Amino acid sequence: LSNYLYHSQDPTPENWVHEDDPCRELYEDGASLGSHVLMTVVSGLQKHSVVLGNTTKALPLDSAEQNLSNIVNMCHSLYQSNQSTKNKTFYEHLQYFSEWDGLRLASAQMIVSSGVANNHLAGGDMLRMANNVVRFTKLLEEKGDKDVQLLTLSMDDFISDTARNTMKFLDFIFGEDSNDQSVENNVSPIMPRNVRWEASKQEEYKFLAKQNDAHVTTKGKSRVEKQELKEKLRRSPELGPILSHIEVLVNHALMA
Repeated sequence: LSNYLYHSQDPTPENWVHEDDPCRELYEDGASLGSHVLMTVVSGLQKHSVVLGNTTKALPLDSAEQNLSNIVNMCHSLYQSNQSTKNKTFYEHLQYFSEWDGLRLASAQMIVSSGVANNHLAGGDMLRMANNVVRFTKLLEEKGDKDVQLLTLSMDDFISDTARNTMKFLDFIFGEDSNDQSVENNVSPIMPRNVRWEASKQEEYKFLAKQNDAHVTTKGKSRVEKQELKEKLRRSPELGPILSHIEVLVNHALMA
């Protein structure tokens, strides 16, 4: 949703939307993003025995493949599909379409696009994120937390408390107890905690300043309006299944 609201602004913050083909799913070698990551994503869902609605069944691989195929077909039905839109850019579609069709097209780009048409600046971000969650979780399970440290932060948490979550990130990088360890070892800490906190507050200040800019991910939408659009995505026969499963994976990572 934030992707659609962000890139459909006038003017748009990023120029790649003027050049993109959101429905191009294949790389130069003929493979698709799904062929690279879908098996990993599905295996992660099956392992966690996720509960979705009234069912405990994770999305089977063949169903997931059909789901992605349905999204590609939906994308082609929206993008440059008639006389009035055949010469319009991706960005012009986002501007020209109704809010729901624009959101569907932008969401398809975030799920199935290879990013080839925009020089890999964007595309398939949702599937890539789910793949990263599963692979990092598997790495942590195999190596243990002594060899692998993993931090997962949500954008919602960052927005609601930017300073605290920036501090959480800095503690992850430099170690929460680096000051005490440095005193014991008679070594100056790389970044003392008071300096981290000042940096975190500066980050919050910059973020709040950006919120007053036109280029934000809300586009004047209230919390209720945004929630209604999210529910509409969940109910979409093309987008709902894969997005709901990705949501489960991400939520599991955030709770870990």
